[in-house]
Amino acid sequence: MRGMRSRLVLALGVGFALTVVLVVVLVVATGGDDSSPPAATSATSEDTETSSVSTETAPGPAPTESDGLIQDENGKVALRSSSSDGQDFDPSCINTIQREYACYEAYLVDVLHQQGGEAALLELQRLSDEEPFVLGECHPLTHSIGRAAFIKYGSYQAAVPEENGTCWSGYTHGVLERLIFRFGEDELGAALSTVCEQDPDQSYSFDYYNCVHGIGHGVSWRYDNGVFEALPLCDELEGSWEQKSCYSGVFMQNIIADGDFHKSRELRPDQPMYPCTAVDDQYKKTCYLMQTSYALRVVEYDYAKAFELCDTVTDDGYEDTCYRSMGRDISGNSHRDAVKVVELCSLGNPSRQGHCYAGAVKNAVFNDSGVENADRLCGLVPPEHTETCQQARDQAAKTL
Repeated sequence: MRGMRSRLVLALGVGFALTVVLVVVLVVATGGDDSSPPAATSATSEDTETSSVSTETAPGPAPTESDGLIQDENGKVALRSSSSDGQDFDPSCINTIQREYACYEAYLVDVLHQQGGEAALLELQRLSDEEPFVLGECHPLTHSIGRAAFIKYGSYQAAVPEENGTCWSGYTHGVLERLIFRFGEDELGAALSTVCEQDPDQSYSFDYYNCVHGIGHGVSWRYDNGVFEALPLCDELEGSWEQKSCYSGVFMQNIIADGDFHKSRELRPDQPMYPCTAVDDQYKKTCYLMQTSYALRVVEYDYAKAFELCDTVTDDGYEDTCYRSMGRDISGNSHRDAVKVVELCSLGNPSRQGHCYAGAVKNAVFNDSGVENADRLCGLVPPEHTETCQQARDQAAKTL
């Protein structure tokens, strides 16, 4: 039961914060956490419908990873699908924690094959609303659906229209994980630049960002969630925005993968800010914008201790970035409750609390696609941080 409890903590704490990590890092990738994308070329709303993916190229060796499906003696999935016979789960399948994940995975992949990707994602959303275990494994399960969808539909552009944003858009990440296995080792770096395509009318759309970000997930998967192996492949992409967006996928994969079934190789409980403390300088800012989601888990959501880690363990010059990451996590974990945000941000170093409020208010804007909660927060922060809060709110609002 210990493993299950740890996953539930991750779901109920990290999960709320990572809901908006995609958009937060999208904005940061365009010029730092105090700026927004160039006005002439940016469009960052999550409801963009235009596909931003180019034609798949260079088929190569077939994927080698296992789909982990449970099969009976006849080779059939040992989980009955409600889509085929009106029944839900085979009770004999879900009887241990170790088998539980594979049961849900098999069931959802079965729904995918019979009803399509969107139907599988909607069923996953329904299950995550009802089952704490599924909530804890929701993002990895979207990856599983995405990997199976790539096989079903045969290409990225055929699979990606099924994406509906369930559990941090992990479906798209899973599709890309499969796609990247199509490229041979010697062609991988060059091939990555052919995967995602900008819409000329929305150069930095969320669709384009999610594709490039998904490449980071994909190269991590290819190298068994190896951060240090994956990051150099992100550097093969053209453009600083694209590289940073890819880095964010690598670091998000590192955090989300931490669990009994999708293990991270680069998280250390005795070093909560690792691997940020070990990666090269060009990767550190993106890493620290993610890492507090893991650090909070290590200190069992003792926010004062987490702020102390920002003050003492981060590399010199990245303390403010760490506080912004804390603000995002605090906002997400408190469901954007302005009173709670002020209470928890006030536990940090007074000289850096403004960065916590900036991270929190941006989270409120992105999560709500509006400024109502953000306005409430800026009205409650200490007077010396009001202007910082309002500026961050306005920067985020411009991207909607």
